[in-house]
Amino acid sequence: MKQDMFHDEMLEDFEVHNGQYEEGEIISFDAEEVNFLCPA
Repeated sequence: MKQDMFHDEMLEDFEVHNGQYEEGEIISFDAEEVNFLCPA
């Protein structure tokens, strides 16, 4: 259950981060976001 809450919080943070960029602008990601998108 804690993992689901953590995942939901990460997803929300990711959506907020992406919402700060304009269309056509390059989005940069930190290592934590990359690991969230592409877990090993």
